[in-house]
Amino acid sequence: MTLYWLSFADPKKPKGKTWLGATMVEVNGTGKTGLADAIQRACDLHINPGGEIKSFEFPRLYEREVRRRAKRDGSYEQLVGRAWAEKHGEKM
Repeated sequence: MTLYWLSFADPKKPKGKTWLGATMVEVNGTGKTGLADAIQRACDLHINPGGEIKSFEFPRLYEREVRRRAKRDGSYEQLVGRAWAEKHGEKM
């Protein structure tokens, strides 16, 4: 399984409102196929709010720890927004 971070934004929204949220999802594929599968997984889970997507594949070295923390803080396969990011110290 490969763990992906997906961040959603809509550049057409007013300044300060462009970020739509983010999530982490796991899929079987890697590379372009894995990214397509990750986006589809987010759609299947109804956690893709639309807009543009920036993503990255977590390095295998960190997957276990990232997965553990994401499940603990609620960002694993759930759409998180600004309130979650601010609570966890992320600058928006």
